[in-house]
Amino acid sequence: MAVSAVNPTTSSSPRPRKRKAHRKSKAGCRNCKLRRIKCDEALPTCVKCLEFAVSCNYNPKIPDLQPLEPHIRIKRTGTELIQSPILSKQDCITMISSSLRDDHPSPGLYLNFGVDELARVHRFQTRTVLYMGPNSSIHEYEKEVLRLACSHSFLMHIVLGVTASHDRHLQEHVTRAPFTAESYHLSRGIQLFHDKLSNPVISRDRDALWVASILLGIASFSSIATGVVEEAWPLASEDLAWLRLSEGKRVVFQLTNPARLDSAWRSSVKAYVSAVSLLVRDCHGETPFDHLCEEPGPDWPTSNPYQEMVPKLAHLLNLDYGESTFLPFLSFIMHMDRHFGDAVEQRDPWAMLMLAYWFAKVCRSRWWIARRAILSGLAICVYIERNFPHDERLQAACILPKAVLEPAMEADGLKYS
Repeated sequence: MAVSAVNPTTSSSPRPRKRKAHRKSKAGCRNCKLRRIKCDEALPTCVKCLEFAVSCNYNPKIPDLQPLEPHIRIKRTGTELIQSPILSKQDCITMISSSLRDDHPSPGLYLNFGVDELARVHRFQTRTVLYMGPNSSIHEYEKEVLRLACSHSFLMHIVLGVTASHDRHLQEHVTRAPFTAESYHLSRGIQLFHDKLSNPVISRDRDALWVASILLGIASFSSIATGVVEEAWPLASEDLAWLRLSEGKRVVFQLTNPARLDSAWRSSVKAYVSAVSLLVRDCHGETPFDHLCEEPGPDWPTSNPYQEMVPKLAHLLNLDYGESTFLPFLSFIMHMDRHFGDAVEQRDPWAMLMLAYWFAKVCRSRWWIARRAILSGLAICVYIERNFPHDERLQAACILPKAVLEPAMEADGLKYS
């Protein structure tokens, strides 16, 4: 039987495919070559080494696969860390837990960072951080807050507590007592925060302490567990810690100097200082408070608690509240004169009414401002109507803030009683 020759060029057998050659990275670090992965060649350290928690060794003097020092394990921005396509949830948890443990080496003191905490951190980075300040500063907060929190336990607790408070607000449970996680993280964060301030402030803590004071201010101002005007200050008793925010911030500012050259917050602080300077105006215009601007006596400013604040409010009453004017409006409460604050705490009717006018301007503001502005603003008006019924000037001055605050109350589902 004849056997025909087979032409190899016409065989039906598939030809072996050659793998397409790719350009090898000659500039990559030795760690990536050793691990047989493609180095991204980022400088001064590649992302692959950072995520693997080893020192990147472009430099031949650095040993292969040397673990990172604890204080440089978390160098990425918050967004990069929690949205990394390479890092798994467990990777993130491990890296953050390790970094926080380095901040608090004593057993039992460090934060038990797990899946719930990671989810809350994600909500902070994608939602809560956006309401911390004006749009011009949001990029700074997005970039720095979570990075600092990953290496400072007190700040991580405060971040988790404020985010839990925001969760409660969005879930319409704001009139209830704070959730367990919210109370725990805020109380623990405040304790650790005070511990830091009670000792000489070290350089690596300064930026974290400053932003922690901002977040604690948000937590304090948003803490109003009622949806009823009759249960709001001054009709009801309340801890007025939110009213003293400026005093606490002033102390932290002096200790941390966030305006220094190497501060992460230098540009946002400069913007705030500029906004405060805009409020330094002579008392002008026709406002219900013009008569309070008298010539200072020999013991000024204690003789006239309104002297400094009336010009600031007069300037704000000529502005529309919005994103571009957020800082000037915020600085009114954050840069409050101490004697004016004393008058408000003592339920001085004119001092409270000035605050009610400010509340009326900001009642459509951020989640942590609006509810207190509406409820306490209307409560001030009711208090004055009940306790000073024969003072025509006071009664007439209550009309304007009520006309603004009552529609806001109805829109937010709040009520008088």
